Amino acid sequence: MRKRFIALVATLLLLLSCWVLRDYFNLPVVTPASFGLAESTTLSHHEFTSQENSDLSKADIRLLLIGNSHTHSQDLPKRIVKMVEFVNPGKKVAARTIAVGFLDDATEDPKTQEVLKSFAWNAVILQAQKISSSGRTTYSTEKGIELAKQAKELGLPVFFFAEWGLKGTADSTERTHKIYAEMAEASGATLIPVGLSWEKVFQQFPEVPLHDFDGNHQSSLGADLTALVLASYVAKQPFQKWSDYVPTTASPEQWRIFLLSSP
Repeated sequence: MRKRFIALVATLLLLLSCWVLRDYFNLPVVTPASFGLAESTTLSHHEFTSQENSDLSKADIRLLLIGNSHTHSQDLPKRIVKMVEFVNPGKKVAARTIAVGFLDDATEDPKTQEVLKSFAWNAVILQAQKISSSGRTTYSTEKGIELAKQAKELGLPVFFFAEWGLKGTADSTERTHKIYAEMAEASGATLIPVGLSWEKVFQQFPEVPLHDFDGNHQSSLGADLTALVLASYVAKQPFQKWSDYVPTTASPEQWRIFLLSSP
């Protein structure tokens, strides 16, 4: 019995030390391919394919998303495109996504400006600010703010996508929201409070599976809610405009709950 207790304590201490060291050494989480694009510490996919160029050239509404796997997982950009088209009948919507580990990577890469200048984007959505998982470390937001200002100087509408926190930790959602809110205020960008909508749903239904199995990324159901919040801000429409929309995963009952989650 004593040996089991000692082994349990040793395991807990090992896990705690790994958590602390992760923040100390500033290690990003590497996302497996099942979540879409893997995390990277450099801006990826600068060059537009001929098909992307064609789609964007013909589009009436163009969206640029710069972020990590929280932006790319579960085909989130495609869901947003569908939802924006739903409230803009007859309009063609196209999205371009840029994968980064953190916003710092995009700001420091000179090709980011080329991407920003490549089209008259109707919305530039920024996500992937470096945020401590434990809350023990404070990271600079200077680069993310700088990127937002660069886009605004080009006359582009800029949004900060404040994502959800880790499963079961409302405080991490609040901390994340606060950081993005400060960045939005400092840059003049618009804040999209995705995490607050998630928490509003959790308050009524704590067990709803918005997170994927890792407790960090969004599930397919969670992506339906995320897309609703993002599309609402981009299209400047209230959630109820999608009352007749058929989401990818949410049941009619779940969708009705989501429509009431506007923060």
